[in-house]
Amino acid sequence: MEQGGHRGIARVLSSRCAYYARDDAWIFEKPEDFFKKRRGRNTLEELKSSRGTMWTFEPHVAEDILFAMLNESKIPVYFSNGWPA
Repeated sequence: MEQGGHRGIARVLSSRCAYYARDDAWIFEKPEDFFKKRRGRNTLEELKSSRGTMWTFEPHVAEDILFAMLNESKIPVYFSNGWPA
């Protein structure tokens, strides 16, 4: 699962950022403008591909993906208040 030196949970997280392949995810800026000013190698077309990744994402997107991953693996997570996630 290695690509460009990134592997493990970070790679899984970045590959699940398909959220940004949706047009409604871009509220404050157009995706074309975002990718145009980036110096990285990612493009919007790459993001929409099956092997696309997004290494820049909003905290709420990462949180949603992390909770989805935990729910899929059925790992119980408890916060300091004792309530399950």
